[in-house]
Amino acid sequence: MMTACMTLASPAAASAQTSQETEFPVPVRIVPDKLSLQEDLRQRSAAERHDALDLEAQQRSAIATERSATASETQLWIGWLQLIVSVIGALGLVVTLLLTWASTKAAAAAAKAALNANQLARENFILDQRPWIRLERPVIQLAEHRGTFAIQFSVEAANLGKTPAKETELHLQISFGKIVTPSVEGVEVNAHSVANPGTWRNSHKIVFPIPSSVVFRFRTVPTTSGGSVSQTLSGFISRITTL
Repeated sequence: MMTACMTLASPAAASAQTSQETEFPVPVRIVPDKLSLQEDLRQRSAAERHDALDLEAQQRSAIATERSATASETQLWIGWLQLIVSVIGALGLVVTLLLTWASTKAAAAAAKAALNANQLARENFILDQRPWIRLERPVIQLAEHRGTFAIQFSVEAANLGKTPAKETELHLQISFGKIVTPSVEGVEVNAHSVANPGTWRNSHKIVFPIPSSVVFRFRTVPTTSGGSVSQTLSGFISRITTL
């Protein structure tokens, strides 16, 4: 519990106390001494210098903040540019790899084509420079003396190529049989008709090596008296070798 107490004074006592405590103001001029003045000036100067330094620090901080923001923005732009350049570089690398692959493939195809061209050129050169043998129309002569027939067969070969045929062999095979003709002239005429050059391969031009080629052949003909069948006389080139 708290107890409040109040004291009441009389009016006369209160008036006397008020008159005693009343003071009248008097203007007083305070004159500072020299030390106080110097100290005051020093404090003011220090405060001004502190304010100036503080203001300069704030300005520097603001400038640094602005520069930092500018640098951050520049760094952001540089980062974007670097990303774009990296993407372009990656695309360029992919394109370079594709072009390199295409170039390698084209080079391989060109090399293969060159090899084929060289092979064809070599074959064409060989075919153009090799010897080519042409057989002229054969000459067949048949002579009869006392029931004996003598047959002479000759054929001329000519080289139409650009290089000499150093080794050329003509292999001839002839089979004999009974020939029924009215005269020797008839046999010769028949032989020339059978050995017609128009029936030769490639119009007198023979490409070697070739299989056996028939030069002339007397076919089996019936006899004129008695009705029996005669045998044949045939001759053909069995092999021709040219180097």
